Amino acid sequence: MNQEISKRKLMWHGKEVKVEIVNVKVYTNAEKALWWYNYEIAIEASCQDYSLLEACKITTAKGFTFYISNHHGIGIRKLRKGGWPSHQHFGLPSLCESDIKVLMPNTSYCSRDFLRHEQERRIWQMKNFPDEFEASERLRKLIKPRY
Repeated sequence: MNQEISKRKLMWHGKEVKVEIVNVKVYTNAEKALWWYNYEIAIEASCQDYSLLEACKITTAKGFTFYISNHHGIGIRKLRKGGWPSHQHFGLPSLCESDIKVLMPNTSYCSRDFLRHEQERRIWQMKNFPDEFEASERLRKLIKPRY
């Protein structure tokens, strides 16, 4: 499983974990307009209210399983770096549907593609949800990173 994805150990908070790259089905989160995967659903050229996203299915030594997004390789990057909070990730609902294994997983991280994607997502949020976006920006300015 992990050997197919990375030659390095994959870890979450410094502890080795089992990882599978899967596709998960996520639905529009109407209660949280700025939720990150609402953009992923919006850019899908379909009339569906969901999207299939590449994700890391992570299982700890104690058997706890959870998912993080792997768009542009960000999930694998975090796990290769030890899974610490200082590396960004995008969480997914714990009860994901369509737990389908990905045959050709994205195992490399491209910061240029990731940053461009995130910039496009923020522009989409600003255009479609201006009030929520402005409130989020005010909060963002108050937060000061500690690392």
